[in-house]
Amino acid sequence: MQILKGNTMCVSFSDMGHSKAEREIESHESGKTEIETRLKPFTIKTQAHQIEALDIVSEMMEMSRSALVVKLINHYLGQAVYDFLSSYNSVFSHDKPEEVVVLDHIEGLLATKYPDLSPEAKSFIINSVAKIAFEM
Repeated sequence: MQILKGNTMCVSFSDMGHSKAEREIESHESGKTEIETRLKPFTIKTQAHQIEALDIVSEMMEMSRSALVVKLINHYLGQAVYDFLSSYNSVFSHDKPEEVVVLDHIEGLLATKYPDLSPEAKSFIINSVAKIAFEM
């Protein structure tokens, strides 16, 4: 979000952080970075037309395919987890609001089934789900 003040445009701290992360990803892909954040590559196999679509969209947005996929993960992972757990928990009766049930479920699952999960990954998942839960 950009805030206009007179003729001066101020960039929010959120936008600044996001822009910095994108620059680091782009630098990493070109092989010239010293990022403090741990980056892990992954490979995905999917249908050719899906990769072609990613390439067209990433080119249109003037970013790499990797940067686009990272944006998609950041934007939609919380929604996917929330939808899955909301539907799963709808089968059972609860005395709490849906948002609380979903957050309790993911926090409990991460604590019991994935105790060695990095704090960054745990925070990313919980924050992604909480963002969806409380924006609905």
